[in-house]
Order: sequence, then structure tokens, then C-alpha cells
Amino acid sequence: MTTNSNIYAFARIAAMQEFSERVEGNPSGIVLVVYTEPLGEAAKNALEKSFDAIGFGKAACTFADVRDLPPDDVFTLVESLDPLALVAADGTAAQACADAARQPFPLQRKARFFGREARAFNHLNAMFETDADKQAVWHLLKTMAQ
Repeated sequence: MTTNSNIYAFARIAAMQEFSERVEGNPSGIVLVVYTEPLGEAAKNALEKSFDAIGFGKAACTFADVRDLPPDDVFTLVESLDPLALVAADGTAAQACADAARQPFPLQRKARFFGREARAFNHLNAMFETDADKQAVWHLLKTMAQ
């Protein structure tokens, strides 16, 4: 099937163009990581390695800055990119998604959100400073493959 005949590819391409200054990483990533606090390279690398380890493949992530986006735009971004899984890297990003979907997005536990496996963290960047926090992140992320 070519891109021109795939309705889902059209939506993804349109979202990548519309939000080009906010989106980075794999444009066809199966995991969308949304944030409002810029993610450090350590966090991005850890996410990529974690998702590779649970079988999602290398370069599985698309990263999107949802800071100051209205709820309708957050909804459009998530639904147009249509990831298999969603991660909110900080509490404000989780709230932006919750506002967009008009449903709670619980922090630090298994959830389904926007019809997909989802995990939300309060401050993912800070969770790579201690081994205990790293293990907590890994424990939660690996449940996405179950």
C-alpha cells in the first residue's frame, strides 16, 4: 500500500507538518512521548532503549512538546500520529492529554488512554537520577508490552 492510498498516513503526514516545530524523533514511531518540560538526552535514550528491550524496536519513539497547546490540538496531534502507545513525561503533559480527552490520565500506573496503552510520569527527567527511580520507570514501562 502506498502512502497516497493510506488514509492513516495522510493524517500522520498532516500532523507532522502542522506540528513540525513541536515533534521530533521517528515520524513513524509506535510510541508517542508527550512533554511540557523538555526531555533531556538521558531520558530520551532511556525511553528508546526501554522500548527496544520490550520488543517495540529501535527508534520506537516520536517526541512531542504539548506545552501551551489547546486541548483540541493535543487531541489532533495524538490521534493523527496514531501511536500504539502513549507516554506523558510530566504531570502537565498528562493533564494536557486529560483535558483533550476529557478523562483522567493517572500518574505512575498502568492505564489505557486515547484507546491505547499509556503511562504518565510526574517528572520523568528527574527519575533518572537514582537507581531506585530508574527501576521504577523500567518497571512501569515494561508493563506496556504485557
